[in-house]
Amino acid sequence: MKIIDYFKEGFNVMGKVVFLCIINIVFSLLSPDAIDKVLKFRGFHIGVKFNLPTVIVELWDFVSLPQGIGAVTKIGFPVISHIPVIFLVVLIPLLILTLLIVALVSFIYLRILMTRGLGLNITTRASRILDIFLYNLLLLVITFTLMPMVFINVMLLMLYMIIMILISYFIYATPFIIVGFDKGVKTALKYSITLAHRKEYLKFTLFYIVITLLISPFFTLIAVNGKLLGIIIGSVLAGIVGLWLTSSTTLMVLDLAKTILE
Repeated sequence: MKIIDYFKEGFNVMGKVVFLCIINIVFSLLSPDAIDKVLKFRGFHIGVKFNLPTVIVELWDFVSLPQGIGAVTKIGFPVISHIPVIFLVVLIPLLILTLLIVALVSFIYLRILMTRGLGLNITTRASRILDIFLYNLLLLVITFTLMPMVFINVMLLMLYMIIMILISYFIYATPFIIVGFDKGVKTALKYSITLAHRKEYLKFTLFYIVITLLISPFFTLIAVNGKLLGIIIGSVLAGIVGLWLTSSTTLMVLDLAKTILE
């Protein structure tokens, strides 16, 4: 299948499970720091942002937030830059609970997408929710470990961004493999890294990045300058677009992965 065909077929798949975009919308509205940053901003702002594939795509994956970094721009991957480190100990149980909820929702989301959207007969065990949790936990640990680089200087900030992009590129297929092929997180990570070396995977990712770059000014304009109403409208629109992107990613990962897993 050609790269463009994954995105074309993604529209058809999305139409079968369009109700799933409600989850994308809810996740967008559960990012209080990002919303607070937008509501407090005064003036006009427009910007661009790109992102790599993820399971539940939300508004903040497309929005270039004004005035710096450090907002909670994605549920399940919080970056808390304005709270003393000592208080993070108190927040650890909350973070763990959040990751568990995200893992559960991601499992259900992908399961419905693959069964009702793609018509697949998969028998993924519920225990795979734990594997998705471990995957999310790994990303969180990496983020917190590298986060000090952000506050030192611009060069280290750029290095941080490059490292995070590379890590995300090599492992973003992991949850799709976990659910689609009933694999543990260790095995899924290994196969995701294997897929990342294929030119089809690279081409799809680059195409995905271009799409997010092209639509990000539109979503930034609506969400940041439209304030609360803009956030609501943007969340709904991003929910639909996000479901389409995830449907396309699911098609790509399952299509490429079956050649090495089956």
